[in-house]
Amino acid sequence: MELKPHRFCSSHWCMEKLCVIFAVINAITCVLAFLNSVILLIFLLVLWIWTLYHGNIPTYEDSEGLFFLNFFIIGAVICSMLAASALYFAILLCLGIQNDNKRYIKMYVHYGVTVVALSVLGSLLYIWLFWEQVRIDAVISLGICLAYSGILCLINKTYLGSDQLKGNDRLLSTSYVQQSYGCQ
Repeated sequence: MELKPHRFCSSHWCMEKLCVIFAVINAITCVLAFLNSVILLIFLLVLWIWTLYHGNIPTYEDSEGLFFLNFFIIGAVICSMLAASALYFAILLCLGIQNDNKRYIKMYVHYGVTVVALSVLGSLLYIWLFWEQVRIDAVISLGICLAYSGILCLINKTYLGSDQLKGNDRLLSTSYVQQSYGCQ
């Protein structure tokens, strides 16, 4: 009589649960980041409108303050768009894990690799430009990139590497197009 390992002792089961925990934490973090960036954007826009309508006509000396306010508004818009894209991919990861949809998970892995590559390049550029003043935050960001890369490898191994991708798991497979658009 051969004893089979219990379901809860399986390493694949543990890796799946770690991926689910990461997906939920990632989604919650992305929702909070998106809400904070939108609140900051609304605050800056209200401040900008109040300055235009209730303040004096800006003179040359005041134009520097308006320049910084406009700069912060542009930064808040960019942060809101980045947070919205992160939220979109976090939702894709949650849906992909919940429905075992390898296409969604694959899209998240590609997004994650892009984010890690851009973050590492930015950190290395920061270290190169400010070599004499390198602070611990550049090293911490590289450590976070390393940890996130490990999580991406775990997600990739658990969901995409568990079995070979079939033809219908591609992003635009013929069966998906036929089902979606009623083509026969």
